[in-house]
Amino acid sequence: MSNWILSVSASLWLVIEECGAYASRTRVETDRIKKKDRIIFYVGGTRQFHGTFEASSGWHEPGDAWPHHVTDEISLAAIRRGTVGIRSVARSLQFVKRSRWVGLHLHNGLANYGRAITDGDYDVISGRMMVNARLGAN
Repeated sequence: MSNWILSVSASLWLVIEECGAYASRTRVETDRIKKKDRIIFYVGGTRQFHGTFEASSGWHEPGDAWPHHVTDEISLAAIRRGTVGIRSVARSLQFVKRSRWVGLHLHNGLANYGRAITDGDYDVISGRMMVNARLGAN
């Protein structure tokens, strides 16, 4: 099982939430993300992570809901709902080498330069979402 960050636009995030799935435009994502992997979505423009999910299926033909040309779709099961700002966790994340330039690690698509993140980084982000959810912050 691997942990991934997928960086998406705000409009794409709304489709992901509605469909309970993610659709890929690149073979890099479909080659790396597998069933049972955990995914954290980073929504560009918000400077926040939005929820943690498990890939609950393998890749398959995409549904009609996607606004872009996509190659495949993967179903998602929510693990934790909530948000956490990147600045509040950046210094605690191993994959962020310089917190001043954290955005370099979060480009569209498969973030962290296409590499999985550690269980520790996943736990930092997910754990902070739990705190936010408990406090009622979305």
